[in-house]
Amino acid sequence: MIDASRNRMRVKACYGMMVTTIAACLIMVILGKRAAGRHESLTGQNMEKKAKWRQEFQLQQQEAASAAAMSGKAQ
Repeated sequence: MIDASRNRMRVKACYGMMVTTIAACLIMVILGKRAAGRHESLTGQNMEKKAKWRQEFQLQQQEAASAAAMSGKAQ
């Protein structure tokens, strides 16, 4: 009897996970179609992020170089 109730709970948990998975997939499809309608893509977002990182890195290098030049002049 306990085994039967455990099995029923396992089946109910499995059904719950299936419903949750299908709902999440549908939500992702809807969100993806909205993003495509706004002409957004993961590739574009990734390229923008990398360009921002490159710019920040170059700025840090320039600041480090100017700080090194200033410390060299001070000596």
